[in-house]
Amino acid sequence: MTQVIQGAPKNTEERSCDIAREFLREKSFDEKRIENICNLILATKKGYEPTSLSEEIIRDADGSHLGQESYLETTEMLREELSLLGLIDYSPAEWRDTNIRMFQTKHRFYTDYAIKNWQETKDDNLAKLIKARKK
Repeated sequence: MTQVIQGAPKNTEERSCDIAREFLREKSFDEKRIENICNLILATKKGYEPTSLSEEIIRDADGSHLGQESYLETTEMLREELSLLGLIDYSPAEWRDTNIRMFQTKHRFYTDYAIKNWQETKDDNLAKLIKARKK
């Protein structure tokens, strides 16, 4: 997921790539195909700028939840889960402000599909977050 979370586990994409590499080698995948898969996993890393259509698609899929009507409920459940795991302990206001910053400065959709299907709802979700901050 594309949210910036202080205190969250580090290098999850690299660790995921290692796990995928081991699994795929056991299944006799060729090395070129494994590297392509790892590159897609690494493309989901925060701040990465995609260099191919495949990477744009995976980036958009990774951030698709931002453009869903259920986003506000989903992000609150994530805040609670991270708190229960001892990874973060943001107040609802701190979490909301972190989400606003992420929406405004850290995330964008890349593909025409994502822009057409998710951008408007993402913009609505940002507006709801900002409205909640003003209350």
